[in-house]
Amino acid sequence: MGLDTLYKTVISKGEYSCGDIGISTKEWFDLLNEPEASPYLETLYCFLREPEHKGTCTTVAMKYGKPASHYNSKVTNFSKWVQKKLNRFRVVGIDGNDTYWCITMQKGKDTKLGFQWYMRDELAEALQSKLMKELISEFSTKEPFNGYEEEYKWGLLDKTGGKDVLTIIKSLRGQNIVDNAHVDGVFKSLWESKPE
Repeated sequence: MGLDTLYKTVISKGEYSCGDIGISTKEWFDLLNEPEASPYLETLYCFLREPEHKGTCTTVAMKYGKPASHYNSKVTNFSKWVQKKLNRFRVVGIDGNDTYWCITMQKGKDTKLGFQWYMRDELAEALQSKLMKELISEFSTKEPFNGYEEEYKWGLLDKTGGKDVLTIIKSLRGQNIVDNAHVDGVFKSLWESKPE
């Protein structure tokens, strides 16, 4: 089977994208759980934590402490690995050369701090699912809350699941979830005088 070629194109105002590359959230999730993906997860999580899952290697480096080249290399190598693993497409830049960032990122835009990349929505969703799965696994193998007898906090989640915001806020009152001594009065005043 030949590889489909996707072209990275200028959309407008310096934005680049190769469009949808046909990787679903489930497929990203499966890829992220492959052992070969583990060296790249820390970098992907850094971009995931950025507002709207976007950032430049420079801004991510300033926040997380490794050189910008580290983040550039990790995303590039992750993208190369994904392309090789799936073996069904290649991305060609507007210069005619193979390019890789558009595999992991849905678009990029030139800024004063370098290229600002926007992570693919499906990848961001898969990373969030992976983090949730790891968190649940962590809690299921350890004594709840490191033995501090705080299982009632899980009960509050069950009690408020699917409820409206006002009901959830009322449920927090007196539950040792927030600094109740300082906020219970504020919560009560707000839901009585400004429930909207």
